[in-house]
Amino acid sequence: MRIALMSDIHGNREAFAACLEHAAQNGVDRYVFLGDFAGYGADPGWVIDTVMARVADGAVAVLGNHDAAALANAGLFYQTISAYPTSALAKNFQQAMSDTNDAATNAADGSANSSQNVSDAITKNANAFFQSTKSFQNVTLAGLVAMENYYQSFPFVWAEFGNTTYYLYSSDGKTTSFVGTISLQKPTTLDLTQQNGGYSCVFKPAVNPSDTTTVNVDGSKATSLTYGNGLFVDNANADVPQIAVKGTFQIKRLFTQKTTDTQIIPVLTGSVYGSTCIGFDAPQKSNDSQDSAFWNSLFHPKNSAEIFKSVMTIGGAVMMLFFFGQIALGIYRWARGLGAAKEPTTADLLKKQSDALEKAFQDKLDEAVKKISDGRQKAPENPDKANNEISESRDAVVDNGNAARLNEGLKSEASSLKELAEYESSMNGDQVVKLESAAESVRESSKALNEASPDTLHEVVGTQRQALDGIQSNVSDLTTSLDQTLSTEAKNTIAENAATTNQVQEDINEANKDQEDEVNDDDPDGGEGIEPIDA
Repeated sequence: MRIALMSDIHGNREAFAACLEHAAQNGVDRYVFLGDFAGYGADPGWVIDTVMARVADGAVAVLGNHDAAALANAGLFYQTISAYPTSALAKNFQQAMSDTNDAATNAADGSANSSQNVSDAITKNANAFFQSTKSFQNVTLAGLVAMENYYQSFPFVWAEFGNTTYYLYSSDGKTTSFVGTISLQKPTTLDLTQQNGGYSCVFKPAVNPSDTTTVNVDGSKATSLTYGNGLFVDNANADVPQIAVKGTFQIKRLFTQKTTDTQIIPVLTGSVYGSTCIGFDAPQKSNDSQDSAFWNSLFHPKNSAEIFKSVMTIGGAVMMLFFFGQIALGIYRWARGLGAAKEPTTADLLKKQSDALEKAFQDKLDEAVKKISDGRQKAPENPDKANNEISESRDAVVDNGNAARLNEGLKSEASSLKELAEYESSMNGDQVVKLESAAESVRESSKALNEASPDTLHEVVGTQRQALDGIQSNVSDLTTSLDQTLSTEAKNTIAENAATTNQVQEDINEANKDQEDEVNDDDPDGGEGIEPIDA
């Protein structure tokens, strides 16, 4: 048996093609590829696709260190685009993939080399985009789609490649409830031929959903879940399962309003027994605001309900961000098949293939959104609508987070006014008027925030921020004018409340600035993302 051993190809298409031709001419029976297909050269996508085609015909291939690094970076790119969907990087990627499909269409002229020209146009344009980025130059379109399909097929990343428990919460707009947990347990040995890759995926309902001070669950009512198409479901055959949640990548600061929280985190979103839920990989308790990082996003029921709904919308719409990339890779592989068969590609043939790929993608997206929303939402019809949904939903998350923070500031100022009211007998007429005016402003601001509709919330938050400034000013004036009268304890309480309100204002400023800066960010910081851990 003649065996061809090839390694360190590093994206060098011409050299690799020459080696394959030489091997074929010498009657090689078996091909073995020893890694490092990507890196350095201009055509890693073509090289990887060629190797995979040979593997399908019986060749052996192993992953090299450059390939592992490229795939890991492809995973980080996918996570970054998902977590920063309104960033310049995400928009540039979508535009580049749209241009790539246009270039493929222009190359489909039916000439003898048209199929080769179509696949070359896709490779050239996709490579040019990744080469233009600051952090993802070794990523290929094939690697990116491979990582997306990997995330969609196996639950490993949502388990953070170990054992993870998610704590799920829902809100009806009046009360936040603890729904239960989803535990992902790693097997002794991963087996991709087994359901969930061998992972145990189990939902356990809360013992008492109304008690958000604990995370006690009822193990006797545990339900096994199946993972597929990016969803955890209790019944894979149901049109609308009773449990259907999707893993999403989010930026932590979206929920904490802390500028420094730039790490990418896994978040579950979807429906459990008809309730819209959100799940974090750490318990959050309503009586522990210090150690519950996402307290403000969870335990202001009105705002929480809107946040949960918005995150679910983002979770569905963000799948559309990779629409053009999926189509481009599908066309690339189809055109390569035609080229290998010496068949040309015409514009009509390309359009039919593109339409079929688009329909398959849209059907898959429609099914996922229908399941996670309990049939209440529809998937966006195209990337433009998806971008609009994402932008509006991200704004809604920030606005509702800001509203929750404002309510905390108003509570702090109300506490200070209560302290000052104890000294009303020592106040003159102007001071009493100022005290009563501030108290009335607190009531009016709280009412305005609680009654704001999703359409008016952004404007209401801006107005009530100004009102909070006025309340703070009145409290400060009263505290200063009563300095000789107030007890030390009262002064300390008022000072602590002022610090809380100042932090609220700072957090809101940072959240708004982060949202504005993201739009122009072509290299958002997602840290190291969620990476495989050593076994």
